[in-house]
Amino acid sequence: MIMNIEQIQIDSEKKLRFNNYKNLINKDLEWKINHSFEKIKEYINYYPKDYYTCAFSGGKDSSVLLSLLLKVLPAEKISLVIANELFYPDIKENIEIWVNKYKWHSINYRTPKVPFVQFIKENGVFYASKEYIRNIITYKHFLESKNKEKYKKIDRLITKLKANDKIWSLTQKYIKGEIKLTDKCCSNIKNSKKDTADFVGLRATEGRQRLIGWIKTGCNDYKGKHSKPISLWTDNNIFTYMKNENLNIPKIYNFVKRTGCILCPFGWRKKQKFLYDNYREAYDLGWELFEEIFKHFGIKKI
Repeated sequence: MIMNIEQIQIDSEKKLRFNNYKNLINKDLEWKINHSFEKIKEYINYYPKDYYTCAFSGGKDSSVLLSLLLKVLPAEKISLVIANELFYPDIKENIEIWVNKYKWHSINYRTPKVPFVQFIKENGVFYASKEYIRNIITYKHFLESKNKEKYKKIDRLITKLKANDKIWSLTQKYIKGEIKLTDKCCSNIKNSKKDTADFVGLRATEGRQRLIGWIKTGCNDYKGKHSKPISLWTDNNIFTYMKNENLNIPKIYNFVKRTGCILCPFGWRKKQKFLYDNYREAYDLGWELFEEIFKHFGIKKI
């Protein structure tokens, strides 16, 4: 009976977040700053520790997260977790600015399990979105499984795949073994383990999966032991805060909305001209690694 009551409460909280999402996203910056402070303090009170880890990529979101965190905790109680990604040069410069500005508790640089180029050549490529790639891989697992009953939502998944001609034809290529696909590149780059950082700069506005994650747990995922205090911030909130706080804004954001790895094929259609003009070596390597899937989606070389 207790479990049922708890489940009802959890479901009620999810429904409330779902219904209030648009209203919360449209709140002003002052409200969001105070809300973020509230969530940070709630997490700290729930999990009292000698120090807290903060995932830091050098990008706009993690810069804002770290700035907020420093208004609640001294740098000596913050440990930076930095994935050794294929950074854009000015993102790398921003990391160095933050690393050298304060006396942190510690700095943990995570290196990829397997070097990026080797990983792609051995495991496969990806494009469109992580969700699409995962759905394609799951569909193949379903076809090969002897226990098909466990795939309870397979019909819905197939409908999604068939809704996009390019995705469905890619699915057929993958099933036939004509192309290798992977959804593990980010995990490899970040050398992900179960010990997620205490504070992460994820935002619900950045994609369907992140929105679903926020609806499920809110800003503080106590079961997963991590906090996402800027979940409800928009791009405009982020840049306004950075300007108000005089934080360094990497120049890359004059050309792209999201950074990540310089060689990441997600968003390649939009960013390849910038790479061609500014980082030709990265542009050429990107095409060398992902040419087959780029051509599948109709992307042409410059």
